[in-house]
Amino acid sequence: MDQMRDARDEVAALEDARFKAMREQDWPTLDRLFSEALVYTHSSGVQDGKASYLAAMQEGIYRYFAMDVVSREVRLFGDTALAFSQVRTHLESRGLERRLDNKILAVWIRENGQWRFVAYQPTAMPPAPATASSPATGAKA
Repeated sequence: MDQMRDARDEVAALEDARFKAMREQDWPTLDRLFSEALVYTHSSGVQDGKASYLAAMQEGIYRYFAMDVVSREVRLFGDTALAFSQVRTHLESRGLERRLDNKILAVWIRENGQWRFVAYQPTAMPPAPATASSPATGAKA
């Protein structure tokens, strides 16, 4: 049981290290963390592999300023770890500043004894409902 907890903690720490490396543009760390088989799906639906995603970040197509983890749960299935998180991200994408609030699934696999990031899939959180006094309803406070 402790080995499973330790592995979950290790994957959670690797997710934090990935976010930090993305913010700090630490390309060697990202290269080490990413599996050669990486499939990274952006919130736009565009998909990248390892080489194309690293190149896009290095070219400034994606610049990450903040990645705040609201919640996270890591589940293990043998040499596969699924990290379910809610993350609020502040980034620049293709020259446009964006703020995202996504539920994400990050998949990590153990390759040659090391955990590697192999897949990413975001889902946008629904917008907060309008309140009775909001301009969207036309009501006055």
